[in-house]
Amino acid sequence: MSNAKGMKSSATTRILVLRHDDACIECLDNLSTMAEYEVSSVTVTVEDMLDQCGYFPPDLVLLELDLERDSEIVSVASRIQKKFYIPVIYLLNQGSEALIQDKALCKPFGAVFKEYSHRELGMAIKAVLYSHRMELEYAESLKANIPLVKELAKENARMALISETLQHIRGADIGLQNNEDLGLFYHKVVTDLMALTRASYGAFGIVNDRGEMKDFITHGKSDEVRERMGGIFQACNGFLKEVFYGEDSLRVDDIGSSAVFNGFPNGHPGITSLIGYPIKINGQPRGSIYLANKNEDQPFTKDDETILEMYGSNTVHALERHDLTQVLKGHNDNLQSEKDEQQILIKKLQDAYHHLEDAQGQLLQSEKMASIGQLAAGVAHEINNPVGYVFSNVATLQKNVEDMMSVIDAYGKEEVLLEKYSDNYQVIQALKKKIDLDFLKQDVLDLVQESRDGLIRVSS
Repeated sequence: MSNAKGMKSSATTRILVLRHDDACIECLDNLSTMAEYEVSSVTVTVEDMLDQCGYFPPDLVLLELDLERDSEIVSVASRIQKKFYIPVIYLLNQGSEALIQDKALCKPFGAVFKEYSHRELGMAIKAVLYSHRMELEYAESLKANIPLVKELAKENARMALISETLQHIRGADIGLQNNEDLGLFYHKVVTDLMALTRASYGAFGIVNDRGEMKDFITHGKSDEVRERMGGIFQACNGFLKEVFYGEDSLRVDDIGSSAVFNGFPNGHPGITSLIGYPIKINGQPRGSIYLANKNEDQPFTKDDETILEMYGSNTVHALERHDLTQVLKGHNDNLQSEKDEQQILIKKLQDAYHHLEDAQGQLLQSEKMASIGQLAAGVAHEINNPVGYVFSNVATLQKNVEDMMSVIDAYGKEEVLLEKYSDNYQVIQALKKKIDLDFLKQDVLDLVQESRDGLIRVSS
């Protein structure tokens, strides 16, 4: 199965060549002449490659293969590196560059292409050996610093947990700021803390100003147990009193051996370990958050207590902001109510003002009309006196005119005598015609009568 060639017992670096051909013998012979290398060339089947490396593990394996027909050897090379932690260099035919990408040859394997020179092969061997040695030194340094690495890993995990806690805190705070229901906020606090501390049971009790239980939010227990626990904290004492009314957070690994433990109220589920944080708003007890029975029966850690303190402190601040917001909202509602009432009052005052303006307008109009009436009465009085005189005179004038007309008519009856005995007859006839005496007589009577009718209308 094997064919050893060019062995040197004094060499410090053992190189095993698996599956070579005549083209690489010259380079291998050149390597064998170098004092720092001990070279063994062996022809083996794919199945025997792992066994060959196990007989006398070398420092480096030169693996000759044709990627087009020996693709299964690539997986063998990976197994050699993983099982024996031996670096491998591929000895490849020219034209295999593209196949290297297709076969996804993994690092840190090296590769040289035929026809490779003595110098190229030597440089590849030195590079792979150096890289391998650096990896070994790094691994040894890690082993030497395992406690430090573990401590760093633990600290990284702790920082990641704290970062996750801060994210949960921010989520709960944003929900409360966005007017989320307080019950949902309390429940989120409990479930977040249970997830962060891996507690199997959690509760958030909220008391009113008189110290009476107002709300009791639990998670991790059945609805029946939760219903039964609804009123058990009205007169809690001992350990639960410490949880609800203490000054600082509380962590107990074994509740049964605690100095303040004197049993749980009837209906409370049995718990072995617990951490709690009192919630105080403006110095007054508001309730408590407590978590019990860490998963896998592990005690709660200082990190768990730190997480609870962080979340509990933020919960206090969030509830203080919520209370202040509610007070401000109440003030705003009162101000809005007062504003609405003021708007109604302003509307009433505006309506009353408009009614007053209308009344003032009507009063002014009435005063104007009264003034006009007084003026008209005065004018009528001033007119009636002279009108009375005129009316009297017109009546007299009418009578006189009628008398004159009677005289003129009498003279008219005697015109026949004038025609016979007077030379002025023709002159008189011409004058009568000129003034149209008949019309004039009637017109004068009509004018006097119309004037009298007008005076009667003015005086009535």
